[in-house]
Amino acid sequence: MQDERIQFGGRWILECAQHLRKKRSAESLILREKNGCSDIVTDHDLWVQEDLIRNVSRCFPQDQVIGEEETKPSTPHEGEWQWLVDPIDGTGNYAYLGREYSICLALLRWGKPYYGWVYDVTSQILYDSQGRHGVRTSGPERTEHCLLYMGYKTMKDLTKEGVDPYMVCGQFAGVRYEGCASLEICRVLQEPARVYMSSHLKSWDFAAAACILQSAGAVIRAVPVGHGRYYVYACKNKKVAEI
Repeated sequence: MQDERIQFGGRWILECAQHLRKKRSAESLILREKNGCSDIVTDHDLWVQEDLIRNVSRCFPQDQVIGEEETKPSTPHEGEWQWLVDPIDGTGNYAYLGREYSICLALLRWGKPYYGWVYDVTSQILYDSQGRHGVRTSGPERTEHCLLYMGYKTMKDLTKEGVDPYMVCGQFAGVRYEGCASLEICRVLQEPARVYMSSHLKSWDFAAAACILQSAGAVIRAVPVGHGRYYVYACKNKKVAEI
């Protein structure tokens, strides 16, 4: 049965992305702020999530779907399989740039990550747990030879915790931010000098990418920090992860 679900997940994400590209070019967006101007949702986010719920209900009616854009509290699930979806990761990029966004889908078995898909919709690159998009090298062993991918929200959280974010940034060759957590994490596999750090991700933001990195032998750590948020650190080289 798990093979059926893996085939379903890969097929659904590609078909959904094809429709989403058409919607982005043909329709006006209905945009709503959730927690300020940097945290938004569009009607297209809701459409993607509803499309997954409809298809899972048809093919695997006993499974549960958990998504970022919950319209009602999810009920406890004691079944074997769950689908965890971020319908559009990088909604700001989607709304304002039309690029650098993804659809993220993770398959959980008994509450633990089993398989992940992250689809770069504009570049049409699918990352999944088969690990086909990595490079052989393990990358630099020192942070000063790496680029840190970290956003301003994480810098604010570090400051609140008494950590100087500028000191952290100064340990790396440079700092970047792309606005789509799942793609920033998955690109660790292709760019071994990339290190990703975030203090405010929810499970749907990184579950699929975590499955993908783990299957490829890269390093990803997620530490809960309360209110459903996680501190997430990802890199290619295990020595860099120990620093």
